[in-house]
Amino acid sequence: MGRRYETVSLLTDYGLDDEFVGEVMAAIRKGKHVYCQKPLTYTVAESRAVADAAKEHGVVTQMGNQLH
Repeated sequence: MGRRYETVSLLTDYGLDDEFVGEVMAAIRKGKHVYCQKPLTYTVAESRAVADAAKEHGVVTQMGNQLH
């Protein structure tokens, strides 16, 4: 029997973070709660789209910052 995950954590290498919003939206559309390292988005419009999608799909998003 396969595992069912409720939450995903998205991380990427520095410089590839412009791809986050697409990955976040894909996870949200699958009904997954999302924890993502910053920056989550680069524009206000992208931030609003993520918030709207999360509300529509009944999931929670969180952005974190990992200090070195």
